[in-house]
Amino acid sequence: QLAGLARTTVQPLILIHFSTAMDVTCFGFGVMVVAEIQRFTVVVTGPLQPPLAAMYATGDHRGLQRAYLRGNRYALWAILLIAPPLMIYSHEFVKLYIGEKYLLAAGVIVCMMAVQPLHYSNIMFPYLAAAAARLKEVALRQIAVQSSTLLVALYLVAQLKLGAMGSACAILITGTVSAPLIWWPLGRRISGVSVSEWLRETIRPGVLPAFAGIAVWLPLEQIVSPSSWVALGGCLLAGVVSYLTVLLGFCLRPQEREDLNRIWQTIRTVPRRWLPYDSG
Repeated sequence: QLAGLARTTVQPLILIHFSTAMDVTCFGFGVMVVAEIQRFTVVVTGPLQPPLAAMYATGDHRGLQRAYLRGNRYALWAILLIAPPLMIYSHEFVKLYIGEKYLLAAGVIVCMMAVQPLHYSNIMFPYLAAAAARLKEVALRQIAVQSSTLLVALYLVAQLKLGAMGSACAILITGTVSAPLIWWPLGRRISGVSVSEWLRETIRPGVLPAFAGIAVWLPLEQIVSPSSWVALGGCLLAGVVSYLTVLLGFCLRPQEREDLNRIWQTIRTVPRRWLPYDSG
């Protein structure tokens, strides 16, 4: 937490000393968008900690592996429904939300969102590390990664004068390097999952729907060039339909289809409960 706090507080200080107020504002807006997504993620995934600890305490290693793979897959589905359209329509989003004057924030959003799928594909790993009492390994690596991020940001902002984009690129660079070299191997080692199983159960089904969404979002951005919230919403909705079609049609596991069917049957019975009882 301290390492993350250093990134969100020291980065603006670097920009304040070596860049402009516009850079500080645009970087802050880009970070705010990602922070809200991450804050919601913590709320959703936080309750998973006790059951994972219980699995570890009772020696249910296969249950931990299934939770790791399934949780990562769900997280990828969620973030890839958000990150690609935010990146593709970043200019339109910034124009409509805070104005064309702050278009620099669009580049910050692209950099910040580009690294999120790398993190979300391994999102269950910190909870597994906590359940296995191996947080020291995580903390030391996190401090090293965040320190590297600040050093890269200092170089890009102070030496190369890249401003807000320098800070955003520093996060993108260190995140892209640290995920496959540090976080993914550590997550698989703690969970006991092989590379092939992780690719088969998390990456392949988790990424596939995103291609369907991008295939719709990209052309619409060029054809429509949305200049209103209604037009932007229409473009986003079209991609979401394509995304969900592929997800529901090709990416769900049998157990997940059974869960969805059970939920649907429950929803269908709700209106009947509201009807008055007819003894006849």
